[in-house]
Amino acid sequence: MHLLTNTIEKNKHQLLSLLLLTCAMAFSLPALGADTDAEISGEVNTVFAADITPALMPYHATYQARFGSISGRANIELKLDPETRTYTYYSVTKPKGIAKLMGKIREWTIFQTSDVQVIPQEYVHKSRDQQHIRYNWKTKLAESNADGNVKNLELSGNEYDLLSLQMQLMLDAKHAQLKSSYSVIKDNEVKAYQVTGLGEEKIELMQQTLNAIKLKQQRAGSSRHMLMWLAPELDYAVVKMQQYKGETLRATLDMTAYKAKPLVVKTLESGGSEQSKKSVREKLNY
Repeated sequence: MHLLTNTIEKNKHQLLSLLLLTCAMAFSLPALGADTDAEISGEVNTVFAADITPALMPYHATYQARFGSISGRANIELKLDPETRTYTYYSVTKPKGIAKLMGKIREWTIFQTSDVQVIPQEYVHKSRDQQHIRYNWKTKLAESNADGNVKNLELSGNEYDLLSLQMQLMLDAKHAQLKSSYSVIKDNEVKAYQVTGLGEEKIELMQQTLNAIKLKQQRAGSSRHMLMWLAPELDYAVVKMQQYKGETLRATLDMTAYKAKPLVVKTLESGGSEQSKKSVREKLNY
């Protein structure tokens, strides 16, 4: 039993490394920064204007994660609150088999968008390792708390956490304006992540063939890198990821189900006054 416990403990850190990098991980939270164990809500996004198009389309997806003999299921949802123009991108990953002893791994980012720019507000990672980032764009400071160690970091205007970075990559791929480097806050430091476009590929997932844009993401100075595939027909959602150390494949993440959650438009006939429609249009500012 002692040997088994040590083995599980050793694999914990490896699996967590994979799950920190999973990009499409999101549930809606009941309140900004709230601690929750909620499962996928199944709610729809309701607005009152037919001409509103969000920067990112809300969706729900599930993924199969694998690291050697360890596997897990990731449930994700990207949700937009039209009243505050705020997105929540949240993941809950549940290991299977003996790895269940690790417990659930939760991670979320809360952000807004301006044109094609993601503006993160808060990021939380909860597992054995804890990470919490609060962004204050007025003071240009981010309070980063990694396992109880707090540090204030200066913001230049283009910093992300690992999850909001994935959102920015989706937007940049959508608008054909990928950058070669992005600044990411991790472990109380601002680190450069290099991104390279590797062209287009056809991949087989969910019993269909998807056209995908292939990207390579790598932290400067690290031997680890990640490949990801974004599907334009799914509004550039990430459908597949592979994590490498050098040339060795260490972990994979494959989408197993996807459901778009388009905004539901209310008309005068279906409910909502003209004033309420105007109010929501002004709040969305799309």
